[in-house]
Amino acid sequence: MPYPSPIFRCNINAVINGDSMVHTVWMKSDPTVIQERTPTQIAEKVRDTWQKYILGGNNGSTSMTSRYSNTTIWSNVQAYQLDVDGKATDLGEAPFPSTVKGAGTTTLPGQVALCVTLLTGGAGRSRRGRLYLGGFGATNMLETNGRVIAGATQAVADNIAKFYTELRNENGGDLYRPVVVSPTLGIARKITSVQVGDVWDTMRSRRKARGEARVGAVVDAS
Repeated sequence: MPYPSPIFRCNINAVINGDSMVHTVWMKSDPTVIQERTPTQIAEKVRDTWQKYILGGNNGSTSMTSRYSNTTIWSNVQAYQLDVDGKATDLGEAPFPSTVKGAGTTTLPGQVALCVTLLTGGAGRSRRGRLYLGGFGATNMLETNGRVIAGATQAVADNIAKFYTELRNENGGDLYRPVVVSPTLGIARKITSVQVGDVWDTMRSRRKARGEARVGAVVDAS
């Protein structure tokens, strides 16, 4: 099945303790109107809105800044325009300021993340998406029982919802909007709500990317 068109894949890139971390946001534009924004302009909009609501800059929410580790450094947003086969036809990039990073003095492992479920108002797996948020610190996030601190999940959900809302409201709400993409069905659906649970997830791709030093010990089997 083809990808819906016009569609943009926006990769929000960061580094945590030297390990790369990517958050992907999909944006779709209305095919019935003249395209007014280049991939670079879309990358800039995603960067500014992410910084505003997730990183506490640009006069936005400050409730998230202290929840991220100060070893989490955001580098740039790359926006790829894809054709119907999912191949990139154009690329735009918007760097973050060098000072954009978390304020927490503790660091959770890079593969530890919160799963944000993106809902589109219908049932079925093709109608849901996921955004794995990583780079958090233990302070203001990690409960003694290993779950997420009470209230932190709501703060994350509120700010992620504001992030997607502002992206949608750009240019009247329909010219460019964040979506959940189903490449198998060739459909992009608008995001209507988000959910965040209080159990930590492990990103398998990040875990596999982390090299490890192993030690061993002999078991006496005599």
